[in-house]
Amino acid sequence: MDGDTVELDIDVGLRLTVRSQRGQLAGVDAPEMSGASRETGQVSSDWLRERIEGREVIVETIKDSAGEDEKEKYGRWLARLWIDGACVNDAPVAEGLARVPAYL
Repeated sequence: MDGDTVELDIDVGLRLTVRSQRGQLAGVDAPEMSGASRETGQVSSDWLRERIEGREVIVETIKDSAGEDEKEKYGRWLARLWIDGACVNDAPVAEGLARVPAYL
């Protein structure tokens, strides 16, 4: 996991859990965990992990124009994460740990 990517175990109800689903935080572009940005990437990743690991998170997938759950170019679900009514996606950019992607 890095500062804009998560691995999710999703409880879909009826005692069914979909495990190890990779998600991309919509509207967040965090530094990479390699190369020149490794140090800042680690800070961003640690920040995100501290906020969501072990917590109940509501996952809101982004829909495409046909109403289908959208994936980004690496096959990760585009999503907003919510904890206690607050969107987790907004905070990394506000705190200077990530930027808004160029495509937005």
